[in-house]
Amino acid sequence: MSFHRPELRAVLRFAAPILVAACGETSAPPVPALVATIEAGPRHTCALTDSARAYCWGGVALPPNPTDSLSTAVPRTVRGNLRWQSISVGDGFACGLTAGEARCWALSAFTSVPDGRVGDAMPLPPADDPYFRSLRVGGDHVCGLDISGFAYCWGGNFRGQLGIGAFGGSLWERRQTPTPVAGNLQFTALSLGADWTCGLTIGGDAYCWGGGSGDADAVPVSVASGQSFVTLETGGPPGGRDRTCALTTGGALYCWGTFHLGPPQPAVVVPPAGVTLQTPRIGGGLNIQDPQTFEYEWHACALAADGQAYCWGENLAGQIGDGTTTARPEPTAAAAALRFQSISAGGLHSCGVTAAGEAYCWGGNGFGQLGTGHADATPVTAPVRVNLVGP
Repeated sequence: MSFHRPELRAVLRFAAPILVAACGETSAPPVPALVATIEAGPRHTCALTDSARAYCWGGVALPPNPTDSLSTAVPRTVRGNLRWQSISVGDGFACGLTAGEARCWALSAFTSVPDGRVGDAMPLPPADDPYFRSLRVGGDHVCGLDISGFAYCWGGNFRGQLGIGAFGGSLWERRQTPTPVAGNLQFTALSLGADWTCGLTIGGDAYCWGGGSGDADAVPVSVASGQSFVTLETGGPPGGRDRTCALTTGGALYCWGTFHLGPPQPAVVVPPAGVTLQTPRIGGGLNIQDPQTFEYEWHACALAADGQAYCWGENLAGQIGDGTTTARPEPTAAAAALRFQSISAGGLHSCGVTAAGEAYCWGGNGFGQLGTGHADATPVTAPVRVNLVGP
């Protein structure tokens, strides 16, 4: 082969250094995925990327507790290589919607999935799965709405949270397939707490069930508020201590507790002057102070119109995010330097996603639920960035 042609020599002279440089370069670090939504659960956290991929983390047990083979303090992709419409996190398991199909999987090797599988991390649909338009998860149960707005629930029914019309006896045990909720009501939205379920009807009426100790609590009961609601959220610690908050058509925020505290008595939550809050996400869990004492804690977080987060409630784990561990009975600015497009409240932690697709979490990290790569009982009172990278 001849190299006397001047134009060919010119090409080689400029191409050779490029080839050498390319061979000597080190690979660039992976770029974190953009986060679309994040869901904080009792001991775990899950998120969806902008490409509809799912990641979950948490469940790490601090010594001397046994190691959970499914636990991770680093976000990992959910098995199955599926694209998800939504995701929701329970106590040691998660469920999501993919093409209208509900699929649930274990986040802990010791936890039962609502369909009865134990420690199975593969997302699988339950038998007799209706086509769902929305899906939400509680502590030990899951409920979905079909395309007509009828509700189906399955999983644990310890406090009547399935709304199937009975409490105790054989129905005390979990239902492994989606079961119609009593009352033949059509809902626009459902929200689930640890053992409490609420729904919003087409007419803006709130109904709740569960969280109690008798058959009267196991069917949908209208919440007498005299208000028409547009959004509704439920959450809180286990043991019938759930709370529900709903936003009226006029922008007022009302919250109430479960039936074991007496009939629900919605009370107005007053935001800071000049601030209008969206419906908050509600969290809560068991905070163990030492081997002899523990406390049930609940907290709530909501966003203002400008994306500023406001949180209130208990704060021993730093879940309020205001740099302290001081309880806040009224909405208090959280993560002041950040603006969020969505927010979520977990057991003892909170998480949010910014408009730029960055995820941040704060609060308790005893199970690695903040996604920092380690578990630590020290309260994290300021937001830390969560990076979703890798397989």
